[in-house]
Amino acid sequence: MAQASVLGLEDSITPSGVQNGNMSNESQPAPGHPVRRVSEDGYVAYPTLVDSRADPDAAAVLTGDSGGTIFLTAPVRLIGCDEAALWTLVADIDAVTWMCGGDTFCTRVDFEHRPIPSTVWGGDGGGEVIDGVWTHQMLSDEIADYSRLVVEAKVDRIPSGLTTGPS
Repeated sequence: MAQASVLGLEDSITPSGVQNGNMSNESQPAPGHPVRRVSEDGYVAYPTLVDSRADPDAAAVLTGDSGGTIFLTAPVRLIGCDEAALWTLVADIDAVTWMCGGDTFCTRVDFEHRPIPSTVWGGDGGGEVIDGVWTHQMLSDEIADYSRLVVEAKVDRIPSGLTTGPS
């Protein structure tokens, strides 16, 4: 029961390393965002959503612009969808922003130790980890609402035809 996507693509978009909802170690030798990994003292990241669930303070960080712009964060304990759905979501969000137009090379899903509240370093003002799903202000209210529904596993993906930008 997959919805039509913003991109008009098939059921899901995943990087080549995601197989059955899990990242293979071959595609991401060191987990986490490469810049945050070297610039933040005590940085902790997990290779998969499943691995991150053991940390009560883990959060998913979805980015575009080759990891530079934080689109969405969510505490892992609130995520109802699988990892493949998060990869599809970040590609759909990217497709309706000015970033890479849905190119999965430019998008990232990282799982990091991020207590509530915390700030995630990044371009365009970075992001915040809150007790809920945080979305960047560049996203329209409708895109933000559908993004939350995807994270909560209430819909498969963002429907086609939605626009982005401040209301």
